[in-house]
Amino acid sequence: MATCAVCATGHSHVLAAQSSFDGCLISPEVFNTAFEQKANFSPVSDGLFERSRHFRSTGNRAVDQDLEKGLALISDNFSVRPAFGFYDPNDPKYNDGDSEKIIMNAWASEENTEIPGTTGTVAFGWDLFQDEFQKHDATGVSIMAIAAHEFAHIWQGTSGNLKRLRVGNPRKSEINADFLAGFFLGTRKLARKSLSFKAAGDLFDRLGARSEGKPWRTHGNRIERLNAAEAGFRVAYVDRRDFRYAIAAGLDYVGL
Repeated sequence: MATCAVCATGHSHVLAAQSSFDGCLISPEVFNTAFEQKANFSPVSDGLFERSRHFRSTGNRAVDQDLEKGLALISDNFSVRPAFGFYDPNDPKYNDGDSEKIIMNAWASEENTEIPGTTGTVAFGWDLFQDEFQKHDATGVSIMAIAAHEFAHIWQGTSGNLKRLRVGNPRKSEINADFLAGFFLGTRKLARKSLSFKAAGDLFDRLGARSEGKPWRTHGNRIERLNAAEAGFRVAYVDRRDFRYAIAAGLDYVGL
């Protein structure tokens, strides 16, 4: 599975509940709702690598192994160790028509699970995973793109930058996450020149379309998301700078 960077945005009616949702970030209240019943969000494989990386099995050993490697690369790149798992957003206990429920299709939270060695949580909707892998990109680039964007949110939180980034329309936190996602994409291109990231560009375009014409959007539109990811990509692949430099460049890109 190749690796890349981005986020699945939530639906517009969900984003209106700013007390709970802010882009693909969720509040502690919604996080607790997601974990009231753990049956459909449960990390497995207690010793994933040596540094407590966890995810629920996809049911395919080969995909599991590639996903494990991809998440490890993102984790190392951003120096974060979130818990990672799948959840079923179609389960009635998560989605009963109440916007306070967890119906995002991918999200990040500063809240911690009980998993030792992890800080923060990244959750991936199972339907989103299947849709991306089966309908859009069997190479896994778009899946890892979504995961990388969410891991960028974890970095924002652990670094103390999230509060000042969570402003604007679109949110500076979302544009910054796209920038860092693009940076990650660039590092993978440096490592493997043969990799193609067309699927990542297609994903940015597809997800950005959801924000077109919405003045109060949290995520960028097509141009904003593509431009941010491309700027981050250039920092890694063209300028060949490290993550420390990318941090400063990414904050500067959003005007901080």
